[in-house]
Amino acid sequence: MSWLLSVSDHIVEFVPSSQIRSNDSITEVMVTKQISDLHVNLPVLCKLDNMLIEALDSFKVTKFWHADQTNTLQREQINQVLKAASAINARVLSEAATNQRRTLTRF
Repeated sequence: MSWLLSVSDHIVEFVPSSQIRSNDSITEVMVTKQISDLHVNLPVLCKLDNMLIEALDSFKVTKFWHADQTNTLQREQINQVLKAASAINARVLSEAATNQRRTLTRF
């Protein structure tokens, strides 16, 4: 999971910053800052990841699985995890597209 999340270290946005030059003049430059929304979503994604791993670990018997109540419940839980992850993904992508449009209109 950590190597999947390492990509989030490189998802940044540009923010204005002031730098003082050697001749005491102030110059405004754009610097990168990690997107703060990612830190809100990461704990939820880790929880969803743990739920999926628990579901996979429960399939230890390699014999034919009958359609019993346990498998039906696990299927419903995995569907809920998929829906939650898809919703988070869609929201993050839409916010990224909105931020990109705002950045492009500034220049």
